[in-house]
Amino acid sequence: MSEELKYKTIADYYYDWETWEDQNGILQYVSPSCKRISGYEAEEFLNNPKLFESIVLEEDIEIWNSHRHEISNRDKTFENQFRIHHKKGYIVWVEHVCKAVVDDKGQNLGYRANNRDITLYKNSIETIIKNEVQFERIIDSLPFSLSIITLDGTVLYINPKGLDYFEAKEEEIIGKKTAVIHWVEPERRLIWIEQIKSNGIVTDFEMHIRTAFGKELWAMGSGLIIEYQGQTCVLSTQHDITERKEMEESLRQSEEQYKLLFENAAESIVVIQDGKVALSNDMSTLLTGYSAEELGEIHFMNYIHPDDTETVVSNHMKRLDNEEVDRIYKYRIIKKSGEIRWVEMNSLKISWKGRPATFNLLSDITERKLAEDALRVSEEKYRLLFENAVEAILVIQNAEIMMCNPMTSKLTGYSLQELTKMKFLDFVWEGHNEKVFSFHKKRLAGMKGDTKQQFKIVKKNGEVRWIESDGIKIDWNGEEAGLYFAMDITDRKATEDKVLYLSYYDQLTGLYNRRFYEEELERLDTKRNLPLTIVMADVNGLKLTNDAFGHGAGDKLLKVVADTMKEELRREDVLARIGGDEFILLLPKTDSTSAELLVERIREKIAKTMVEKITVSVSFGFDTKTQENEDMEKIFTQAEDYMYRRKLLESSSMKSEMITLITRGLYERDKNEQSHSERVAELCIKTAEALKLESHHIGEIGLLGMLHDIGKIGINQNIIKSNTIISDK
Repeated sequence: MSEELKYKTIADYYYDWETWEDQNGILQYVSPSCKRISGYEAEEFLNNPKLFESIVLEEDIEIWNSHRHEISNRDKTFENQFRIHHKKGYIVWVEHVCKAVVDDKGQNLGYRANNRDITLYKNSIETIIKNEVQFERIIDSLPFSLSIITLDGTVLYINPKGLDYFEAKEEEIIGKKTAVIHWVEPERRLIWIEQIKSNGIVTDFEMHIRTAFGKELWAMGSGLIIEYQGQTCVLSTQHDITERKEMEESLRQSEEQYKLLFENAAESIVVIQDGKVALSNDMSTLLTGYSAEELGEIHFMNYIHPDDTETVVSNHMKRLDNEEVDRIYKYRIIKKSGEIRWVEMNSLKISWKGRPATFNLLSDITERKLAEDALRVSEEKYRLLFENAVEAILVIQNAEIMMCNPMTSKLTGYSLQELTKMKFLDFVWEGHNEKVFSFHKKRLAGMKGDTKQQFKIVKKNGEVRWIESDGIKIDWNGEEAGLYFAMDITDRKATEDKVLYLSYYDQLTGLYNRRFYEEELERLDTKRNLPLTIVMADVNGLKLTNDAFGHGAGDKLLKVVADTMKEELRREDVLARIGGDEFILLLPKTDSTSAELLVERIREKIAKTMVEKITVSVSFGFDTKTQENEDMEKIFTQAEDYMYRRKLLESSSMKSEMITLITRGLYERDKNEQSHSERVAELCIKTAEALKLESHHIGEIGLLGMLHDIGKIGINQNIIKSNTIISDK
């Protein structure tokens, strides 16, 4: 960890609110603890330089302004106290200490400030001044320990909570120098007293306390110099932070082990102590074939190849004896199955549970060793494999292409001679340079991580292609290098993009589909998007249009509706086709009034459009979620019910209009059709009357006769009037 990162980490976890201004008065750093005191995030202060001044109480603004004028004196530390408005509305007392910071050359680097919440002590002091009786009543009921102690440690007063906290009785503690006894580390008390003497007040001082029964606790203490019963005393408080300290210690230990052992879980990690594996990860089991329990029971030499045992044991013992030895070396292991594998081990000495041990990272390099051996054993075989490989193969050293095969030339468009004079980033698309170089550095560092990466290259002719690459670290002429394998995946990426598009879009209308709508509904169903409105839309007469004019007309009808609705939407609105003739709209931050206006605009626009001389008709229904606890399924159902009620009112007139248009078109195409239809209708009515049917049934049968040839509207006239036999086609 860099020194800068260490100090930043310390600052970030500092209990007080720390700030740093540069020499121009511009905030460069605000510690996260500002939120505990002010309620505002650090980013809010950094983004708004006037925020601090704006939250200072108007009555205290002169204190703030005078302090701002004085801080130019860089040899002096300035302290003042003022009040601020907490983000939640209440008042917080702040003790503000700042001082100019200079480097070793006397150059002004800016100003460092410390802000501490002293509200409790201010309020306590004010309460004491106002009413001593009330003070005692309040102090006695405080939920934390409060005591008055002389500078030599004699306890003059302690409240009931303090007696409980120290597990003591009043007669055992009042008038006695028990304050010294209760400190686990008495020297810490001396530091505390000196700070109080110097500053008059100390807050947020961590105390390690021992109760009368020997129980050890942690407290966040404070001290304030006061005059009490004619003596200079310390008004002391203790807030129990034992649970927090225990949690911090537990987290610290856990984080230390985690960072030490499992940050690179892609490698085998083992801690060896007393010749056995004290700790191992899952990759160790995968590498050796032994379970963690088995590894802990057998000596680590049992799975080292006999020819390498002497070297491994010697290095291990030298490391434990702090002798100089290579940290990284290679040897063979024998798996539980008997298989021999090559490993590369990075080892160092550590203290494990208070005793010496070694921490070891093992990487399986068998394939790499085989590749290296194969290169040494048969240059010709390698060359055949290399030159005829279906993948591009490159050796990269110091960012330069040391060697590449013909497929690399085909992939990039550059000749082999050109490539060996280039750096490998020369043909990488500019937007992917950083990630490709980072991948290369990780490989050279021996890190595996993701074995493949995808990036774009620019060929010599300017064509951009997608590449998938894999790489390993190798030894090339005595120096480390990267061996990379690459292939063109442009067509595959295009197919993947198409599949992704089809999975979220309706092919006919180009709108989102039901799957996308359901995911967006889940994403948008949050408090910040309220009111959230669902609009349901159903196209009237789609089936009748398909039956009368063919599915092409029906498709055209759906596209017209989709395009018309899309024109009226905002960028954040979501429009999807969720069924054959059903559409749905998700309108975040839209109340029912706004939704109704939108629906009316769409309805009016749709009413002005026609398909096959038929006015387009769509029924709408909507409902709005206004409360966070409302169920979106219920909102959906109510919108759908509303839509279907509208459809009942609008659908009949739509169908009637369509039938009239269809029959009119049929009669216009063939003048005999109308007289023929009327004769059939007349015969139907007479038949119904002969059967003595009810009058409304007679009317329906007559209408049926009138419309019996309505299907002809979708058939070509040449076919109807043809005197020849029609083929199946």
